[in-house]
Amino acid sequence: MTQLSLTDVVVGFDSEPVLRGITLDVPSGALAAVVGPSGCGKTTLLRTIAGLMRARSGEIRIGQRMVATHGIHLAPEKRRVGWVPQDAALFPHLTVAENVAFGLGIGPRAARRAARGPEVARLLGLVSLSALSDRLPSQLSGGQAQRVALARALAVRPEVVLLDEPFAALDPVLRVELRTEVRALLASEGVTGILVTHDQAEALSTADFVAVMNAGTLLQFGTPREIYEWPHDPWVAGFVGESNLVAGIWRDGFVECRLGRVIASWGSASIPTPVEGQAVTLLLRPEQLTLGPEGTQPEGLPATVTTMSYGGHDVLVGLALADGTRMTSRVVSAGTLTAGAQVTAYIVGSAMAFSPQ
Repeated sequence: MTQLSLTDVVVGFDSEPVLRGITLDVPSGALAAVVGPSGCGKTTLLRTIAGLMRARSGEIRIGQRMVATHGIHLAPEKRRVGWVPQDAALFPHLTVAENVAFGLGIGPRAARRAARGPEVARLLGLVSLSALSDRLPSQLSGGQAQRVALARALAVRPEVVLLDEPFAALDPVLRVELRTEVRALLASEGVTGILVTHDQAEALSTADFVAVMNAGTLLQFGTPREIYEWPHDPWVAGFVGESNLVAGIWRDGFVECRLGRVIASWGSASIPTPVEGQAVTLLLRPEQLTLGPEGTQPEGLPATVTTMSYGGHDVLVGLALADGTRMTSRVVSAGTLTAGAQVTAYIVGSAMAFSPQ
């Protein structure tokens, strides 16, 4: 069942469109992450779904309800949408319980009474903050404040929760811990989530689906594996991870290029498979280049190590081929490898080919 559906949604300031025909379907209970460069329209998308901005055209459905279309703009408080902002945005003079109760939309006085009620107790229990109900926001850590913001967003029993970079200000360890907790909590409550993030690794590791945007346009929507392994074009590939791009010639399932004759599949779904001899761009992920000692693979590529970036769980190795071509390889362990070392790089698996950019 589709819980959130956008069809050809256009939003703009004056005559300039900010969202250009966004069509998106998120299944019930799923978490979809929205990624893209700054200014591409991610937050505008959230604000439009929430009803804080009016769509110029198109339709938005939440469950079976039409909340935005020509002549219809349902008010934000009637959409059953929760919002978790980046900075938590808690009222500094209210306790944790009172901040959560305020999300019930019942007014300040009633919220203070409701802060001692069973519903607020249930919500604080969900986010593991029952013991902190009487604290003020100034007495909370960043992670605790974000948990309060999440509980407040869940107070209206929303069908959709919108998360606008809620983990951006947290330290890396806490960020991983909290996003795992939030993902599990949304799933347990059966709530559909839309997460805006600048962290591509966070999107790929946390979400059920990923939407990649640029310049107000939705370029691709799919599972994390689909986005990473089968990007629609080299721009999407480069945005969600490191990539090696090499010019070549299409030869019926192979690409002839400076790397040799490489097995490849056609990646441009909207463009017909090229004819024999047509120019293409070959895409290889760094992990598809495996390294060995110099001269160990007859079909390998002699290369010189230029840089090494240690990431703990792996190492990103910069390479220079004999003709000067620059490549990157990702290896689990670099061993005694150092800059200037002579190695052999060889290709593992099938690459992807696209129309030249």
